[in-house]
Amino acid sequence: MNFDLRRFFSEHGPLLVGVTALAVAVTAATMPAALKRDASAITMYPAGDGYPPIYETTEKTGCALYIDGTIVAVSESSYELEAAVDKAATELSVKENKDAEDYSIISCVEYKNGEFSVSDFTDDIASAVRASGLSVCGVVTKSITSVLESETVYRDNTDLTEGSEKVVVPGKDGEVSEVYRLYYNDGKIYDTQIVSSDVVTPAVDTVVERGVKLASDRTLTSLSMFIMPYNGGISSEYGRRYLLGGVFHGGLDVAGKIAGINCYGETIVAAGDGVVVEAGNHGDFGKLVVIEHPNGIRTYYAHMSKITVNKGDEVRQGEKIGNIGNTGKVEGPHVHFEVRLPDKNGDYYRVDPKYYIIDYSSYLR
Repeated sequence: MNFDLRRFFSEHGPLLVGVTALAVAVTAATMPAALKRDASAITMYPAGDGYPPIYETTEKTGCALYIDGTIVAVSESSYELEAAVDKAATELSVKENKDAEDYSIISCVEYKNGEFSVSDFTDDIASAVRASGLSVCGVVTKSITSVLESETVYRDNTDLTEGSEKVVVPGKDGEVSEVYRLYYNDGKIYDTQIVSSDVVTPAVDTVVERGVKLASDRTLTSLSMFIMPYNGGISSEYGRRYLLGGVFHGGLDVAGKIAGINCYGETIVAAGDGVVVEAGNHGDFGKLVVIEHPNGIRTYYAHMSKITVNKGDEVRQGEKIGNIGNTGKVEGPHVHFEVRLPDKNGDYYRVDPKYYIIDYSSYLR
């Protein structure tokens, strides 16, 4: 006997529809809460010609790729998206520089899991990523050998007259090998990173001894031109400090007029007219100001708590340049004051400030 499928559904279709609807209702009533929230993602197509309705899911779990805040592609697997980004970034890096060994992504790339419409899922992810405007750098590694310049170290020599000097140890440049990662974007170097730096040949510093012995014909008033930077008392003079193991002190320390008086925050003034050639932090000197005067002499003002001038400022004698402090390597608040003269090489050497300060003896405690 032949079975007539159309006749079967014609006769029994209403019953099947009712049973199916009841099953859906029971399932919806008893399904876990985690599944109920997806009810809106189910589309029911009504029965026709005696056939039961058809149910189709319109949303499903996936991962979305965002580049610079814009959704580019959706896939069931984040690995597929990552592989597409890696491939596109590799291709773009070679376009940035033909010798690129790696890439670095400039764009903001994000992967977000969630529920997405079936129609959002991307068929050709690779093409979508290539058309996204993904910005990358092509990374090139280069090794460079360069000169390690020697430095000049100065030492005071009490047997040499001030203004004279002699080279004790001749210097010699060394060699250093450095490995860089160069990041190319848009045909230019976008960034540079030092991977390693190894000294091949160490540099030898030039050691120069400078004379600090006073000339025999120097008179106390012959060079007096500067005023004291702070109207206080001299707590330590220029010269060797034998109580501190023979350490040479290259300037004056000026603190309170009377020992024990706290001078922190008191005004420091320019010793003479000139131009500020340095103003900022400087190692053991702490906050430092250096002024170059019209005759080429430079004066130094160290350990300030506050600097009130900037590099390049023109100052007049007696004009405020800062406040007394205790920054840098120092025991207590004071201003360390130095006078330095230029030599034939354009460097500066220290001399005793007392020969350059007007009425020097009145500041002795």
